[in-house]
Amino acid sequence: MLAMGLSLTIPQIIQPLKNVRLVVLALLANFVLVPLLACSECGAPTQTPVHREFVHQRLPDHMASLLNRVLCPSWARQRADRPAVGASGHLR
Repeated sequence: MLAMGLSLTIPQIIQPLKNVRLVVLALLANFVLVPLLACSECGAPTQTPVHREFVHQRLPDHMASLLNRVLCPSWARQRADRPAVGASGHLR
């Protein structure tokens, strides 16, 4: 990748930036759409709405309701309503 990037000339880099529509769409995607798909606690990427719906259709109702939260798997585990169990199997 480094060799490819260094082989570009300044006009080759500037040429795609002249397409205003492409630049605006790229900025919208990066600064509007991607944050909407981020974990509400830590900002890590979560699944897309299409993937969430795909999984939602295949789960029982009591499990599907957990998908309404916009949390990454790590935060979903941390916020689950279950007691913390240590390595020995005893409650902490």
